[in-house]
Amino acid sequence: MLPRLRSRAAPALSAIAALLAACGGETPPSPGTTSPSASTAATASAPASAAAAASERWSEVASEVAPLFYALDDPAPIPELLRRGELVRVGKRRGPMTWEGTLGEAKERRDGDLFEAQRSDGSPGFAFQLDLGGEVPIRPTAAVCDAIAARWPFDAATCKTTLRRARTPDGAILSYAPCASGLCPVALERGSDLAAIALTNLTNAHFLRGKTRSVLVAETRYVKEEGKLTGGALTVIALDGPEPTKSPEIPSDQIDARDPARVVSRVVDAAITRAEIRISGWIEEKSPDGKVLSKKRIQETHALPPLD
Repeated sequence: MLPRLRSRAAPALSAIAALLAACGGETPPSPGTTSPSASTAATASAPASAAAAASERWSEVASEVAPLFYALDDPAPIPELLRRGELVRVGKRRGPMTWEGTLGEAKERRDGDLFEAQRSDGSPGFAFQLDLGGEVPIRPTAAVCDAIAARWPFDAATCKTTLRRARTPDGAILSYAPCASGLCPVALERGSDLAAIALTNLTNAHFLRGKTRSVLVAETRYVKEEGKLTGGALTVIALDGPEPTKSPEIPSDQIDARDPARVVSRVVDAAITRAEIRISGWIEEKSPDGKVLSKKRIQETHALPPLD
């Protein structure tokens, strides 16, 4: 699967309130989860205080990739991409639907019941029941955000509306909160242990889970030199140790207008698979009147850690 990088603004708070009110409704069954896995058992063996805090049950995405819809009134809705291991809060059944479209660069088809589903309190949407697996007990979003904010300089209020969750192969719970500016948390919970790191201007992230390992590929943005240097980067974060571990940043796009005689633009597209990140595009130099001075092709491949 080759997902293209893009971002989505959070839906209106009124829609969030309506969906939260509906979340006490009918929920889908939990196929394939009749007995706890080894990772579930490890989570259950945490101290009593951690078990008591895990008072919410979110559904784990079972399909390798799955569509998450935000606008059902569109005759050809374009979904966001959910991946295996991501956690969503499930609400009421919304009835059957048939959909065909592209997830990443692969054609997919779904035919079945839709349920209200949200990957964070600020993103009510809809997912197919057939893409959802068993329920996972997790600490409530507000409790996680408060715990992070009490120990690190994060904005708890923003965190509570944007925090996304996922489960790693060894049962740890990943939490990360995209934010438009400032320090954005990426946290891991193993039992009662909570560890977090900060990324600046985390706009989006891609959770990739294998049989034994998982990583988070984070997208960040920056504005420097009084707006004359802007761009983005990708950061691969390993999730197998006691805390999230960042790799060096991988530059993505950039516009450098610090030289009054030329503007250098790095215009790229990034494709993310379970094995690697592929970046392709151009570096262009232009004069102030828009004339192209030079153009160079970019083709980069950055390997990801083996996940299986």
